[in-house]
Amino acid sequence: MMNNIRNNSGFSEFIEIIQSCWGIISTLTIVFPAGNHIAIILPLVPNHDKIQLFIGTLSAFFALLTIFTLRYSFPKKSVMFSIISFCLGLLFLGIYMVLLGNMVSYDPIIVAILIIAYSLSSAFFTIAFSLIAIREYLFSIKEIKISN
Repeated sequence: MMNNIRNNSGFSEFIEIIQSCWGIISTLTIVFPAGNHIAIILPLVPNHDKIQLFIGTLSAFFALLTIFTLRYSFPKKSVMFSIISFCLGLLFLGIYMVLLGNMVSYDPIIVAILIIAYSLSSAFFTIAFSLIAIREYLFSIKEIKISN
């Protein structure tokens, strides 16, 4: 089934990647901003929560699609890129939490920075887990090709 992976459609390959453990986690990072609206895990910017959640979800989704599109470009350094991406996600999440915690007024520039930081943290977490999922998938393909 998987020994002719180049003949598979991109969609079926995408589904196989998403079905892995790391793929499921990367998918959850996409729906986290929308789920955060229901169960407030991270506080949201008052009066701007819907646009914040929309941009956060959209940026995470496009991060996943970009990583999938470039899946054959970086298998050797994907662990390093994943660690860097995870650290950047934590950094932007920290910036978001510090700015939101010290927010006194709703200055449009501060609100824009908060929305960007929230979106970038979602995107970088998605990139981190997607890279691991694709690396796992590519190694499973190599094992199948070697054993056949």
